[in-house]
Amino acid sequence: LYRLVEFRGLDEKDKGFRHYTSNDPRTFGLKIISLLKQAALVIRIPQEQAQAEQREIDNIKERFALGVLRAADSKNPMLPPLRNQLAFFLSIRGMAFGRAVMAVGQDKQSYVDITPFDPRNCTWQAGANGLIWFCQTLRRTRIEILDEYGVDIASGLSGMGMSVEGSLNGQRQTLGGESRDEEMDTTVYDFYDGMVNTVVTLDRVLKPPTPHLSSVIPIFAAIVSDAPPIQASDSVKPADTWEEYGESIYAANRSVYQNDNFVKS
Repeated sequence: LYRLVEFRGLDEKDKGFRHYTSNDPRTFGLKIISLLKQAALVIRIPQEQAQAEQREIDNIKERFALGVLRAADSKNPMLPPLRNQLAFFLSIRGMAFGRAVMAVGQDKQSYVDITPFDPRNCTWQAGANGLIWFCQTLRRTRIEILDEYGVDIASGLSGMGMSVEGSLNGQRQTLGGESRDEEMDTTVYDFYDGMVNTVVTLDRVLKPPTPHLSSVIPIFAAIVSDAPPIQASDSVKPADTWEEYGESIYAANRSVYQNDNFVKS
């Protein structure tokens, strides 16, 4: 709905007629996203009972949290700010996941990594205390994989027998000797559990199992739902809230938009 996919009728009988596609879903979505990303951001530690020294410590904690969010926005200037991405996913997808860690780069400098994930690319298992494991699945190009993990997925393939050298993030890299197709892509699985993070393809390990040094899985989750996930019996299907758990802003109007387009066509 948000992408304004052209309405083509409700069934086969509507073929051959001119159709109308309303822009209401897009304008409504942009309005909600705008409200979320422009809302006041308040990070506050209650200090009513704190002494002067503790209040100063709490103030430092608040400034640190604000600094972390600013640092997260500066990690990749090609992406929208963190709040904008979360506003989009929560509004249009109905849920948001992401990685939140402080890591050390190849230059031995620490950096903040708060990266939202598209829920449609995520698989997870939850238990009584939250996530048990989590996996993000993405198509990544050869050059993206080389830049992030230092692995050339084309190595070992038959081809021209030539190599291409270049610089990525200040590090001299060589695009493998057998293929020069930089747009070559593959499916990448980014997996987390309570102890390690590993990144693999179907036939390669891009990042070996590495302890993430967190007491919990370093993945945050935000679900748009006031109702808990109620699992009803088969005989009481309407009482089952799993289908509405994590629904987008279009949940109540999805069929209304279709009927509106049909009437105006």
